[in-house]
Amino acid sequence: MYAATGGEPARDDVTDGCYVNHPDVGLRDWPTLYLAPNYRRLQEVKGRGDPTDQFHHAQSVRPPGR
Repeated sequence: MYAATGGEPARDDVTDGCYVNHPDVGLRDWPTLYLAPNYRRLQEVKGRGDPTDQFHHAQSVRPPGR
């Protein structure tokens, strides 16, 4: 799961560097690892449904511009 450095996950064709449904708040690029090409679309939805980001946690989708 982790690269030789132990800090960032290793990416490959199978895991893409993270476990599904395992929030790892230490990941710096979690939107790419967990949500990949869908993050921007999810940000648009979040912006319409919760524009003030009232409902959030460490790895929740942020509204556009945040």
